[in-house]
Amino acid sequence: MSTSPGFRYAVLGAGRQGLAVAYDLMCQPDTAAVVLADASEAAVEAGLARLAELRTADTESGADVSGSVVDALAAESVRALLEPVDVAVSAVPYDLNAHLARVAVAAKTSFCDLGGNTDVVLAELAMDSEARAAGVSIVPDCGLAPGFAQSLAAYALHIFEQSAGQRASWIRVYCGGLPRQPRGPLGYSLSFSLKGLINEYTGDAVVLRGGEVCKIPALSEVELVSTGIGELEAFVTSGGTSTAPMTFAGRLDSYSYKTLRYPGHVAIIRALDYLGLFDLVERELPGVGRAVPRQVFAAIAEPHLDHGRVDDIVILKVRCGSTAAPEVEIELIDRHDEVTGLSAMERTTGFHAAIVAEMIARGEVAAGAQKLESDVPAAAIVAAFKQRGVWLSESFS
Repeated sequence: MSTSPGFRYAVLGAGRQGLAVAYDLMCQPDTAAVVLADASEAAVEAGLARLAELRTADTESGADVSGSVVDALAAESVRALLEPVDVAVSAVPYDLNAHLARVAVAAKTSFCDLGGNTDVVLAELAMDSEARAAGVSIVPDCGLAPGFAQSLAAYALHIFEQSAGQRASWIRVYCGGLPRQPRGPLGYSLSFSLKGLINEYTGDAVVLRGGEVCKIPALSEVELVSTGIGELEAFVTSGGTSTAPMTFAGRLDSYSYKTLRYPGHVAIIRALDYLGLFDLVERELPGVGRAVPRQVFAAIAEPHLDHGRVDDIVILKVRCGSTAAPEVEIELIDRHDEVTGLSAMERTTGFHAAIVAEMIARGEVAAGAQKLESDVPAAAIVAAFKQRGVWLSESFS
């Protein structure tokens, strides 16, 4: 770890979210250095150039920003990169995060990541004793959802119980990243890979029902939800709850998460699923050969849904209540930032991971493998988002 004044960070992954993380870290007055690492030299160079552009809009940033070309699978190289830093943030594909967390513990460097897969998160949480022995913190699943969704749920739970003077019985979370103007028949523009999106649209979601952790199918339980940008369609998707249902079991009767889209979206997605385009079983396709339908569909469809940088908006809405008191409702709305050029998705995803990394560096998160919803102070995260100009409303109804 660093012994010089200020904290030192490493960001693994120089993509959109990695750059948003690095930007937020370098803007903090107690940051001494940020290292941006990626397996691609071109990505590192482009990332450093982009951060240099962003620095011109933030003249108070005195952090040293540098780059490093490192393959995330090369454990010894990653360990050498991490040993001099206080906290590492992973913005690489989720399937590398358990491996990187182990390397970070060996390097005696704290670690957080953008998560996205509950099995990987559970593998990281199983490293608790090793992390405690090393005196470092591991916080998986930072980002938007999972991520800030759990933080805001924990915050809403605290607000409700303090204000109502009784225990809450349920939490409902709704989240969506959308173009401000609907695009195409789906009304949607990709903000991450189509393969990842299809993964959320298939399989089962883990929820809390009747006090028990259970699973319900994706694309089910469609409802219309009123938001600050109008009425949106909400439906079950997989992965958004992460460990929250397990954490709140015994405390709440129900905990659920739904994705928000413009009305009409889910009917088209259900049709694509019904037609077998999301299937993962390899089969013989006439004129194509043996192929996996989902992979073929993703390759064909992604260029039609990836509109590059669009004027986007993120809505994160949490409702918490009981049968005997008014519910608390907290809504976050963020938009594309014209000053920095960062999208709302980059800001809400990357900033959450950066804020958690900063809290770890400042000693506000205990050593060990920690869950966002129970072990990282939610009120401090909400306050940090407000300082960054992200709009939140709180109300009882």
